Amino acid sequence: MWVSKSWYYKHRQLILTNKTKEDREKYDLNIIKSLVFKYHRKHWYRMITMLIKSKYDLIMNHKKVLRLMKKYDLLAKIRKKNPYAKIRKVTQEHRTCSNILNREFRWLIASKKYWTDLVIYIITDTEHIFLY
Repeated sequence: MWVSKSWYYKHRQLILTNKTKEDREKYDLNIIKSLVFKYHRKHWYRMITMLIKSKYDLIMNHKKVLRLMKKYDLLAKIRKKNPYAKIRKVTQEHRTCSNILNREFRWLIASKKYWTDLVIYIITDTEHIFLY
């Protein structure tokens, strides 16, 4: 059976030092834990990876950071947004306007009050008029 030289020497070194995967990851895990708890579990794995690179000058793969965060339950507690809240704001179905006219449509001065259920936009020489 043929194996590459790099694989052989890497595993030979691991066998000689008797290090397990958890032992090798202990240093990285301590760094990740310190950053996660420093920022109160608000940052996701991508931000933690960037913080490791900027604060510790270490290059750590984002997949490794995610794997360790999943394994030791260090993921951020992120609440999902309600998609219906945005739709409700956009459509404004449940929005009501205040009753300014109080059903008094007669007025002494001409062109003082206009009422419609559609929005009308009138451009005059001096101003823009919105009729609701």
